[in-house]
Amino acid sequence: MKGPKSEKHLMYGRKIKAIRQMIGFNQTQMAQAAGMSQRDISLLENGRKTFIPNEMMTFLSTQEIDLNWLFNEEAVTDEDMRLAYRKFAGAASPLKEGRPVKPREKIIKMIDADELMEYPYQKENDAYLEGQPALALPWTEYRQFLYRAFQADSDAMTDLIEPNDYVLARAYELPLNPKTLRIGRAHVFVTGNEVIIGRLAQVESEKILIDFENQAYAQRVVKIAEITELWWIRAKLSHSITGQKTRMLGAITGLKQQVDSILDRLKQPLAEGSDSETTE
Repeated sequence: MKGPKSEKHLMYGRKIKAIRQMIGFNQTQMAQAAGMSQRDISLLENGRKTFIPNEMMTFLSTQEIDLNWLFNEEAVTDEDMRLAYRKFAGAASPLKEGRPVKPREKIIKMIDADELMEYPYQKENDAYLEGQPALALPWTEYRQFLYRAFQADSDAMTDLIEPNDYVLARAYELPLNPKTLRIGRAHVFVTGNEVIIGRLAQVESEKILIDFENQAYAQRVVKIAEITELWWIRAKLSHSITGQKTRMLGAITGLKQQVDSILDRLKQPLAEGSDSETTE
């Protein structure tokens, strides 16, 4: 339905137009992809519709558009919209040979335990990061934030995080805002010369306190100004199944011993019967 223009609807229209142009569609192609008419697309882009049809909402979702950004009423420039679209689509450019790119996975760099000492000095080095192993995860769940995986190199967080486990962590924006830090949660703290995997115990005006699950490790105090990266641990990836494998081998060995014992008992009566027949 055609309606009067408003600043809000004009802003929605400009964003939808920017999205259409970024994925390389004209209005007719956009209409066909969304199951709408070209006239509807034109009305939308010109702020003459008072709502966004369900067909358009579905199409935007399939193109990995963040709807929170779409409905943000803050006025933005064309260039801002391009940057925002790239941010939420997660690619430097959503175009590939004139066709829309629809990413399905996010590549997350993995920092092995033997790289933790080097990481604070090399984390800004693109060539260094490029040389690290990577993990592909579902795009829709991880698209809006920067994630990295770190491998635990000690038993400081046992039983929560075992040595050689990888933790999947989400980056905080810098500079750090103490009010946004998650007290009591496990984090990866990166300073100028070390990587610490621990639990954020307390935040003070200029420093943070870090606790560990293993009581043999003393509490650490780190100045906020010394933190160059902070990562909130969201998941754990088990690197080894050694314990499970050992238990399985033990169970198999025990089962074999039981079977051998049963066979021995089954053989014994037969041997006794044979002896008695010989005696007779």
